[in-house]
Amino acid sequence: MYGVVVTPPLNETEIMHVVYVEEKIPLLFIKRIPISNRAKLTKKEYKDFEKTERSRSLVFGDWIEFEERDVVEGCIEKYVKIFPLNSCRSNGNHLQIESTCVFSPSARGWENECYCELFGKVRVDPELRNCFLADVAYRCWISVEVTRISSLNVELGEYIDVSEEQNLVNEAPWNHEDPRFVTIVSSDTDESDSNPKQISSVPVSFPYEICGVQGVLVSERNVYSSQYPDVKIALAYVRRGRHTPVGSRIQFNAYYSIPLQSYVIRSYRALVKQSFIAKPFEFGSQFLLEIYAKWEPNLPMGHLWSENKDFGLIYDADSLLLPILLGKNPYAPVRVYVADIGPSRLSRFAIKDLSDMATTKANVVMNTSYAELSDDGLVLGDGSLLASRYLYLKIRFDSSSQKGWDKLVPGTWIKFTASSPAGIPDFRIKTWNLTTNPLLVQIHALPTCSGYVFEACGFFEEELSAVKSTVFGFIEIPREKRLLMNPRDKGVTILWVREDKRNKRARFILYSVEALQTVDAGKDTEEKSLEPLMDEAEQCYVTEKFILPCKRIDCEGKQLLQRCFNNRAVVNSLIQASADELLAGIVKLLTAEKLES
Repeated sequence: MYGVVVTPPLNETEIMHVVYVEEKIPLLFIKRIPISNRAKLTKKEYKDFEKTERSRSLVFGDWIEFEERDVVEGCIEKYVKIFPLNSCRSNGNHLQIESTCVFSPSARGWENECYCELFGKVRVDPELRNCFLADVAYRCWISVEVTRISSLNVELGEYIDVSEEQNLVNEAPWNHEDPRFVTIVSSDTDESDSNPKQISSVPVSFPYEICGVQGVLVSERNVYSSQYPDVKIALAYVRRGRHTPVGSRIQFNAYYSIPLQSYVIRSYRALVKQSFIAKPFEFGSQFLLEIYAKWEPNLPMGHLWSENKDFGLIYDADSLLLPILLGKNPYAPVRVYVADIGPSRLSRFAIKDLSDMATTKANVVMNTSYAELSDDGLVLGDGSLLASRYLYLKIRFDSSSQKGWDKLVPGTWIKFTASSPAGIPDFRIKTWNLTTNPLLVQIHALPTCSGYVFEACGFFEEELSAVKSTVFGFIEIPREKRLLMNPRDKGVTILWVREDKRNKRARFILYSVEALQTVDAGKDTEEKSLEPLMDEAEQCYVTEKFILPCKRIDCEGKQLLQRCFNNRAVVNSLIQASADELLAGIVKLLTAEKLES
């Protein structure tokens, strides 16, 4: 057994030292050596006595090894001093021992505690706890104090650095049931030589260690690097009171955490380069950075390049710049405030506010009338139209539009004119007719539970991880789908897209990279075609002419239904509250089907 001395010599009591072994074992003690009459000792006996006393003399932080049989009534009678397994120090009035600690995410029952390799649960000051990133192993000084001889108080004293070994994260109690922290031991090596390895179903395409990388602090903890725009980067430790200002440029070293799917910065230093101006936003919950952005003729409307491309493509998700882009000088640089909206190669930042000068410029345009639009447009359904030249401009039919528009099939091209009153752009279609442009062919469109989806084609821009379509603009491609894209030199990529009004990076998003099919309800083949489409209850939208399954994992309708049918109280309430026998019957049948499965 091993133990560490957690008190200085207690010269005024029978107990000379208190020894800590582990969290579940009570404190053990070492008694004072009985005082003998040294005057009566022979020279040899005196030397032996001094040798024994030196070998048994202990101070705070010393480590000892002993056998369980040598513990009698809580006192260790025989022990041997060994090389210290953990460093120790005296810091003012505190005696401290170095150990490795891990902090839990919030709401895991460890709000004011951390998990310590040596002591188990250790108290943490709430303000100090906020300095640490959860599920990262740190080397820290732990303050120890023995009270009433038999009780040990342990509290986090001071941060040292990020531990080189991160295995303790897997051993933290709150991660035992988390599949992200599963560890295995390789069977190809001896048990003594094998190390636990983290496994994950998510393929990692990032180097484990990165050094000397430059970035910008976009919040007190998060960092943006143009070298790694599509991965989260976070400071492991944020200093209290004297942290580096948001907007500062830094150079850092980091490691990649598979469970966190982010880079964790071990160390960094501020660079002398000019920082970006930062201002708090939404009552201080977010920071905005001041930059210059510029729209270019080869970019879809709504996407702008940041100055020197430091922040890549910026997206105007809230249409704050729309009046300026519809004005007489749309390609002039404008000063805006952007927020980090999460890892992405396409658009990591979105415009959240305008500078005073840009606001004045936008107001001038809004206070005058907009020029009438006359262009080709694609019918999207639900009364809306897409004009590729004005990609993120919302154009709609209304009651004053030329009659017959409600009969237009989504995917059809028309020639239209539209106008908007002064103020916020609100373009309504006045006249329209089917286009005679031979270059504009009908685009395949299919209805789904999330609206119509359209067949699109374009060139894959690997640097942006997006397909650039002349009709739908940029379509962001998730990391796991990138290998399915045709390289630009191999030709166009064909995929299916849909409009997502909540998306903060582009107007259209990827729906499927697989070919979709339509089913004619009047054909005899309908019943055969229905079988694969309806498999595994994936059917989500049915009309007279189209049947299409919703195959997206994050289908909100599917998730809501699953939650409802998994909750017995909700099911009962639906049955009781419904006066419609058909709805009640559906609920009962689906519930019975779930129970049988």
